[in-house]
Amino acid sequence: MPLITNQSDFHFSGHETFTLRHLWLKKVCDAANKNFILDKHIFSDDFSISRFGVGKNMVSSIKHWALACGVIDEDENKSHFKLSELGKLIFLENGLDPYVENISTAWLMHWQLSGLRPISKNNKHRSSTWFLLFNSYILPEFSIKDIVEHIKQHVQSFGKTIAEKSIKNDVETCIKGYSPRSLSHTTEDISEPLLAELDLIKFNQTGKYFFVRGQKPNLLNGIFDYALLDYWSMTTKSEKTLSLNDITFGIGSPGRVFKLNEDSVAERLYDIAERTNGIFTWSSSSGVQQIVLTKNINSLFDLKIERLRAAFL
Repeated sequence: MPLITNQSDFHFSGHETFTLRHLWLKKVCDAANKNFILDKHIFSDDFSISRFGVGKNMVSSIKHWALACGVIDEDENKSHFKLSELGKLIFLENGLDPYVENISTAWLMHWQLSGLRPISKNNKHRSSTWFLLFNSYILPEFSIKDIVEHIKQHVQSFGKTIAEKSIKNDVETCIKGYSPRSLSHTTEDISEPLLAELDLIKFNQTGKYFFVRGQKPNLLNGIFDYALLDYWSMTTKSEKTLSLNDITFGIGSPGRVFKLNEDSVAERLYDIAERTNGIFTWSSSSGVQQIVLTKNINSLFDLKIERLRAAFL
C-alpha cells in the first residue's frame, strides 16, 4: 500500500510547534453549540483567547489538533466545523472520557494521527510526520536529522519539494509529544503532552531516540480492535481474510502504529471471535495465520464503536 503520495496530502504545519495537550480536544468540544456546530470565527475572533484560555498561537494549534485527530470536521461548503461522531462519543460531558483521564483516549488519538484510518473527502490528512515516522522508518534508533532526511526523501520521490525548516519543526513537535523531556525546557511542556504517557519513544544515552516495541499492557483490546477494524475497512474491502503479517507489519496497521511485535499481535487475535460475537475468527492452518470475516454484515461501524466503548468500561 502506498504512503502519502500527493502534494495535497502532505501537511507539515498548523500546530504552531505546540504538542497536543490533555484538555485541548475537550475545550473544542465544549465550544460547539447545541447542534454540534462550531463557527470558524471562534478560533480567530476577539474572544478566542479567553474562550480557550490560551494564547493566540495556541488557539490555532488547538484547531489544528482537533482537525488532525478527527474530533472536528470541516463542513462540505467549508463554512463551519462540526463535531465528528468520534468527538461527541469521547469528549462531550456524557462521553466516554470527557476529561481525558483514561489512557485509552491517548492511544486512540495516537491511532488517529498515525494509523490508516478513513479521512473524509473534505478533510485531508494533517499529520504526515506522525504517519511516516511510525509506518515507514524501520531502523532501531534515530535522530531528528535522520527523520527529517527520511521524510525529505519520501517527499522528493514523488517530485515534491517542501521546505526543510517546515519538516524539521514538524518532526521536533512530533517527537516532543512522545518524549517531552528530550526537547522541552518548561514544566508545562513536560507535564501536559497527551501522547507522552504512551511511552512509545524514548531517548537513550547515545543521544538517539528509539521506539519501545513489544507488548503494550495498557493498550486495551477495545482500542486495538477499533484500529484493526479501521485498517480492515481501508485494506480488505472485498476480501474475507486479513493475515497476521499484514496486521503486524502492514503500512498503517495496528502492529506498526502501536509498535507491537508479531507474538503480541497474535495473542490479541486468538480470541477475536469472542470479542466480535463471531463476526471475525482466528484461523491457523497450513502455515497461514489470519483472521476471517465469517458473517455478512452491511457495515463494521457499529462493531467498531462497540469495541471502542469496551475500552472505557
